[in-house]
Amino acid sequence: MKMVRAFLKIALIILIGTSCSRREKNDLTIISGYVPELASKTIRMELNDSIFDCHVDNSGKFRFEIPFDKPRYLFVKGLDDKLFFLPDDSLLVEKVDDKYKFSGGQSALINNYYSDWKTYSYAVSDTSDLEKYYNQKPHDFLKSVDKWIEIWKKPLYELQKNNPDLNKDFIALENSRIKYMVYRDLNDYNNNNTEIPNDFYQYLNEVNLNDINLMQFDEYNYFLSSYVFLQVRRLNINDKMLNTSKMMDIIQEAFRHELILNDISKEIIRLQISNLCVNDTLMDRFKTICTNTQYKNEMEKNYQTLKPLLKGNKAPDFEFVGLNDKKVTLNDFKGKYLLIDVWSITCTPCIREIPIMEKLKQELKDENIEIIAACMSDASAWEKILIKHGLKEGQYRIENGWNSEFRTDYLKSSGVPVYILIDPQGLIIDARAPKPSENLREIIKNLNI
Repeated sequence: MKMVRAFLKIALIILIGTSCSRREKNDLTIISGYVPELASKTIRMELNDSIFDCHVDNSGKFRFEIPFDKPRYLFVKGLDDKLFFLPDDSLLVEKVDDKYKFSGGQSALINNYYSDWKTYSYAVSDTSDLEKYYNQKPHDFLKSVDKWIEIWKKPLYELQKNNPDLNKDFIALENSRIKYMVYRDLNDYNNNNTEIPNDFYQYLNEVNLNDINLMQFDEYNYFLSSYVFLQVRRLNINDKMLNTSKMMDIIQEAFRHELILNDISKEIIRLQISNLCVNDTLMDRFKTICTNTQYKNEMEKNYQTLKPLLKGNKAPDFEFVGLNDKKVTLNDFKGKYLLIDVWSITCTPCIREIPIMEKLKQELKDENIEIIAACMSDASAWEKILIKHGLKEGQYRIENGWNSEFRTDYLKSSGVPVYILIDPQGLIIDARAPKPSENLREIIKNLNI
């Protein structure tokens, strides 16, 4: 295969299946191709807990065999994308101007559909209004959800209309993928932290929490994780560690398939570790639930990295620079409670919280607490944004920002915003405190400062 255009064009031919009309149990799916830019590298495909590697020769050619006999949606490392494969089919992938184009059999139709669907999804996402849905009565809410799902399915219906013989397994998978994508968004909605009546959760009555065939779709995986968080949120528990314990209860009760149990328990504990909602006891419990040794080792490493930031540990020292170039350290706030708002000027959620934080400052101005903001951005950009929002008191920046010791000590791998609460003795109360728009005010008031 030769390059026939002046611009970059990469052709990948994937031949799937055999010449037999019926597939035998020991038949293998043969995948071969020619990708010059991947010469001497490795192509990897992953499905659930299975990994398939293939070495690409120095000319860019490769060939390998995968033992599956039904439609699969696989991430192709090297192409850095997921592709849908049908057995006994052919797929030609061309990369033109950094965009993949597909031709061949039904696999090509489906992959072109996914490429177009991504563009369609951006437009549909901009029109969704969950708050409006939840302001309806439960019965009308469920009708609106059904209509919303139908909107998401329009490209699928068009594909079916134009291709009457479209693979039925794909159609079933795609209907499920879209449904769980919508349900995930519903699970994540918290209605400004106000309680949502149980009647609004009737859509959960028809879900399958143990469909291993759907694990190939990110939307289903995200739905399962969001399901766990939703069930705990409905319990309205304020204790972070108890919340994690309840999550472990739900995971053990809800997920019966070992692969699903391992994947979801790992994802939940990963998120809880990053939010400092895990202790030694909870880590031990995770290790009894999860049977995947690699997962357990990875999460233990994550936990040990963040463990110094747990409640009661001594807060690492820091040095911030103020508007007048005056430097302050942790010791300058000794004897007072300290709340640090870590942000950056490019962080939209950070900017959104500014007026709420300023209001909280005014409410607590006579209390034994200092509320300061520490910006990760460079000095000139930081000063401009302060002027724009009229911010003066308690404003600091972190020299070297994302390359600073503060980032290493406090943020680890987290982004911003991050809210850090420290007691008068310099001990950590919560290094991942909630946002001002959440229940930060209540947490501070409960300190009896």
